[in-house]
Amino acid sequence: LTSFLLPGGSHSGAALHLARTVARRAERLAVTVAGREQLNPVVVTYLNRLSDFLFVVARFVNRVLDQPEPAGPAPKALQANAPKETQD
Repeated sequence: LTSFLLPGGSHSGAALHLARTVARRAERLAVTVAGREQLNPVVVTYLNRLSDFLFVVARFVNRVLDQPEPAGPAPKALQANAPKETQD
């Protein structure tokens, strides 16, 4: 990835991106709960992998349906770590 992908593309792709945001929210909540109570660490790992999977499936669906994915500028933290282009 060279840019920050915004949720969108096809209707199905957008729905998958929305599902990913719900999985990420659940992951953040699980991390909070794990800091206060005993929680099986597999729960946090599963939610993290689920959000990764939903991201990949959303991109795949948009590609199969030949729908462009809206891109925005990369977050500043990523821009700062991007390799510098050299001119020959």
